[in-house]
Amino acid sequence: MTAGFRLYLNHVAVTVGGPGPPRFQEWFFSTIFTIVLVWHLIGILTAVGAAYLLRTRKRPVALVSLSAVHCLFVPLGILVGLCTMILVRRPSIYAEFV
Repeated sequence: MTAGFRLYLNHVAVTVGGPGPPRFQEWFFSTIFTIVLVWHLIGILTAVGAAYLLRTRKRPVALVSLSAVHCLFVPLGILVGLCTMILVRRPSIYAEFV
């Protein structure tokens, strides 16, 4: 996606006849775009995991999408992720997923 954005910037510069955008501008916007894309993907994974957790279906998806992904966020994400992993692995909660 970011490569496509960079190609678009170069295409606009060539059609206008200018030298093109500075390299810093290309990398800056590509980095911002990638960060926003990752945030959206983490939000979608969280919503999917929460839906599966509420319906008590697909326990591995709930574990990976909620706890493992949230361990990337330091320090609160690690705390919440580890607590989720510990709680979902309890036998009483595991029985509800079966």
